[in-house]
Amino acid sequence: MVYYSTSIFISAGLSKETSQYATVATGVVKVMMTFISALIMDWAGRRTLHMIGLWACVSPQ
Repeated sequence: MVYYSTSIFISAGLSKETSQYATVATGVVKVMMTFISALIMDWAGRRTLHMIGLWACVSPQ
């Protein structure tokens, strides 16, 4: 997705320059969320997060 993100943003109606900025912003958000996810995993534990995700998948909506 990252490879094609600029052309995807252009297809969505953004200018070439704006789509390049949007691609950079997407990358920055991905890096930030990687660090935040690592902190949450250390704080809550992998098993707890796995059980929460499993519960969310099997619980009635």
